[in-house]
Amino acid sequence: MPNIIEEPDGPVDPQSFRGRYHVEDFALFAGDFSNPRKNISRLIEAAGLLDMPLLLAGPRRPAAQLRGLAERIERFPQIRFIGELSRTELWNAYAAAKVFVLPSLFEGVGQAALEAGLMGANVVVTRAGGAPAYFGGDAIYVDPKSVRSIRDGLRRAWTAPRSTQLQRRLASLFTLANVRDTQHNAYQKILESTRVE
Repeated sequence: MPNIIEEPDGPVDPQSFRGRYHVEDFALFAGDFSNPRKNISRLIEAAGLLDMPLLLAGPRRPAAQLRGLAERIERFPQIRFIGELSRTELWNAYAAAKVFVLPSLFEGVGQAALEAGLMGANVVVTRAGGAPAYFGGDAIYVDPKSVRSIRDGLRRAWTAPRSTQLQRRLASLFTLANVRDTQHNAYQKILESTRVE
């Protein structure tokens, strides 16, 4: 069974997110900073080479765990740590973001990337893992061990129009209703083909 995208429970309001964080176009990372697999250090280094706002959303950890990251982030005024977001705020952030980036050293799929793509963000994701099976040719893949590759992927996504093709792909293949219908139809065909008369 594929990963399923649970759609938002209510209306999504990207403007409220933009207003709250005083930003119009931006790139977004949402994840756990304390997990080295998320590759946040290389992301910060890559984004620091570009002139685009990058918002980092994730749970706050003890100061000792984040001290090194905080020092890196402080060097780049275009990068901001905004802390953990509620599910509603996260959906608003996905809808407001021009780019969503997940350059993990390895990622099964990246649920956050699926959700952001469903909301229309251009997705920059690691090529290490299962992402290509979900995003096909509609995402920008990066080498997670290369700051240059992450930087170039961010730049390409930033200059591209918002990805309605990816949005349609994810909505048609991986939302709960569509996965349920696809499985139901597959089971019906199996039952019909095995029916004994």
